[in-house]
Amino acid sequence: WELVGHGVGPKLKLFFKGTVNGDVYSDFSVVCGDVTGSVNADGDVQCANVTCSVHASGDVSGGTVMGFVDAGGDVECDNIGGDAHAGGDLTCAAVGGSIEAGGEVTAARVEGNINAGGDVTCSVVGGYVEAGGDVTCEGSIGGNVEAGGDVECKDVAGYVEAGGDV
Repeated sequence: WELVGHGVGPKLKLFFKGTVNGDVYSDFSVVCGDVTGSVNADGDVQCANVTCSVHASGDVSGGTVMGFVDAGGDVECDNIGGDAHAGGDLTCAAVGGSIEAGGEVTAARVEGNINAGGDVTCSVVGGYVEAGGDVTCEGSIGGNVEAGGDVECKDVAGYVEAGGDV
C-alpha cells in the first residue's frame, strides 16, 4: 500500500502483484494485475484484466473486463464484455453491451447503444447513438442518431437528428 495525496486528507492506494484469485473489495484505489473475480473500489481501479465486473467511485483503466464497468469517473479499457457506465469520458476498443457516459465516448465497436453527454467517435454501433455533441462514425450505426452537434456517419439504419450539420 502507499499513502498518497495532499490537501483534505491522505488517500491510500492498494497494490496487488500477480494474479488475484477472487474478488477485490477496497475502501481505497486499487492497482493490480489480473483478477479472476470482480473489483469494487471506493477510488480508482487500474487492473490488467478482470474476469467479472468493475465498480469504482473514481476512474477505471486497464485491459479487458469480461463483465460490466461502472465508474464515477473516466473509463479507459481495451475491451468490456458487458455494459459500461462512466461519469466522465469512456475510451475502449470494443463494448459488448451499451454505453452511458457523462462525457465523450471513443469506441471502435459497440454491440448495444451509446448515450453520451459529449462527442461520440465510433466505427460500428449495433443500436442507437445519442450525443450531447458531435457524432462521427466511420462504419455503420444500427439505429437512430440524435446529436446536439454535427453528425458525420457512413451508414445509419434509422433517422438522424442533429443540432448542426449532417
